[in-house]
Parts: sequence; C-alpha cells; structure tokens
Amino acid sequence: MATKRQRRGRGRHEGISDSTIRYLLTGAWPVDDDWLDEFVTSEAEIAADWRELGADLVAEHVKAHPGTRPAGWWMFDAPEPRRRLGGTGEPFEDSFARGLPEFWESIDRADPPRFESEAAYLARHNLLSTSERRRLTPADFEPEVIAVDPEDDEGAEGDQQTLQATVSGPTEGAEDAEPIPEADGAGTATGAVVTTNTETEDR
Repeated sequence: MATKRQRRGRGRHEGISDSTIRYLLTGAWPVDDDWLDEFVTSEAEIAADWRELGADLVAEHVKAHPGTRPAGWWMFDAPEPRRRLGGTGEPFEDSFARGLPEFWESIDRADPPRFESEAAYLARHNLLSTSERRRLTPADFEPEVIAVDPEDDEGAEGDQQTLQATVSGPTEGAEDAEPIPEADGAGTATGAVVTTNTETEDR
C-alpha cells in the first residue's frame, strides 16, 4: 500500500510539511517524526512545493544569510553551476550540491579545486539586490576550496576508499578569481565525496 506523506501547515506554508520546508532550505531531510517524507515525496512534488513557496523561503533565507541562497534555489532556479577558478581534481559525475560538484574521483591535496563563492556567483548573474550587497564583505567574494577532511584521509588508496571532503572559504589563491561585477539593484585522494555545509548557520 502506498504511503501518503503528511502535510501540515506552517504559517503561509499551509499544506506543506515542515520536513519538506527544511529540505528546501538546507538540502537535508531532518531526522524526526517526519522522516518518512524523504522516501514518499517525489521529485515532482518537491519541485511543485518550491514553485509555491520558493520566493518566501529565499526572502527568509537572505535576511539571515545574505550572499547565499537556500538549497531549493540551487536545485530549481540556479541558471548554471558555480564557476571553477582553479585547482586539481576530477569530479566523479554530473551531480551538484549548492552549485558545486557533489562527488569527486580525485582531489589534489596540494592544489585542491577552487570555485567562486555563492556571493560571487550571485553578483556575476546580477542576482544580488542593492541592500543585500551592502551587507557583504570582501571575504564573502573569496573563492571556496574543495578539500579532503583530514579525519577521513588515512589510508586513502585504491578505488574502494571513500573520503569525505569539505567546502571552505575564503582560501589562498583569491587572486585567481575574476573581478566581481557591480550589481545593479599531498598527493591525490581518490573516490572523494564532497559534503557541503547544508545546515544554514548564522553568519
């Protein structure tokens, strides 16, 4: 028998479960009473939920986290992935999280891949409002680096080894980044998996 997801109200988001809202904000399903939503909610339903409340979630997100966008925006509204600025590493497949390759075949620890920050991406696409841009600092525009997590780096040899990686920024090598336009309004690790910080934290 098919399981129907529970849909609850949350202010203006009546009819959409709290767990779906959290997923659209962070890209991660919460572990709570709504844990089944992850398995019974189709991609089409998630896309429809985003169309219904995406604008509200972006506005709420930007108030606390200027220069970034919630996970749902990257899933459904981002015009393209983030631009790579340099570094050595090979993405595993065409899968992205928050505009960055999610899985990697290899990452050179001495020269890890570097990408434009979310703020730089939004500025390049003229998606920062004037008020949002005023709240940002030069550090928000510095590149982000894909790096292997040192705790998972021991014995990382062979195709079966999976490493967790983290996205951090700013990083050295910011001089490699292209100028940000003004807005109108060591060895190589194999089998690395990139895990971005999907929990929105206070900046």
